[in-house]
Amino acid sequence: MPYLGGKWRRAKNYAAINTRTTNEADPEFSEAIPNITIPVGRDIQLPCIVDNLGSYRAAWIKVETKAILTIHHHIITRNYRISLSHSDNRNFVLHIRNVQKSDRGGYMCQINTAPMKSQIGYVDVLGESSLPLDLFIASKWLWAISNVGFIVKKVNYLRLYQGNFSMGFRKE
Repeated sequence: MPYLGGKWRRAKNYAAINTRTTNEADPEFSEAIPNITIPVGRDIQLPCIVDNLGSYRAAWIKVETKAILTIHHHIITRNYRISLSHSDNRNFVLHIRNVQKSDRGGYMCQINTAPMKSQIGYVDVLGESSLPLDLFIASKWLWAISNVGFIVKKVNYLRLYQGNFSMGFRKE
């Protein structure tokens, strides 16, 4: 690519070329992409927050397969479960609906600087959710009804967890 007077210009092969002037600040990631562990079937959001993006572009790439998922505001993948939300040319959030075990792995947010800048967040997908759909406590017995059947177990104490919230029950 030819360098002409402080700017990269469009070459005859129409490759993507940087046209920013040298007095612009370089883009930087303002936050790390979090690592996420999630059960199958849930939805996740992976944020990529970039300061001073200017005329550069941000892209999401699945690390293991090297599949390009998005480039800037455009979705490249044909996976209908993947979408992108963006705002202020700064926030690029990759959404994955109904997470499957095949979604496990690294997700790279990349900026097309020279040299390229990137960061990676990892997604770990657990097997089927181990939480039952309904819990009933009758006397000293716990009845757990799920999509695979039901479990009956004798208990004296039960503690339920959901995120940072927990609730305990004691049967006398």
